[in-house]
Amino acid sequence: MRELGERLLAQGPDKLKPAERLQIMADQSVMVWLHRQAWLRPEEKLAPWWKAMIREFSRQEN
Repeated sequence: MRELGERLLAQGPDKLKPAERLQIMADQSVMVWLHRQAWLRPEEKLAPWWKAMIREFSRQEN
């Protein structure tokens, strides 16, 4: 499951099959891990989708 999470972070959700995304969403520990990784990893190690979502969220918080 961690491999799918790594792909999700590196490539973005549009690069996973719908069934793979559902697998990830159904696993609470992977979801927690992904949340942490999305905020802690250097931006250059994240897919453009993640960068855009983090920027959007950060704008809403300000």
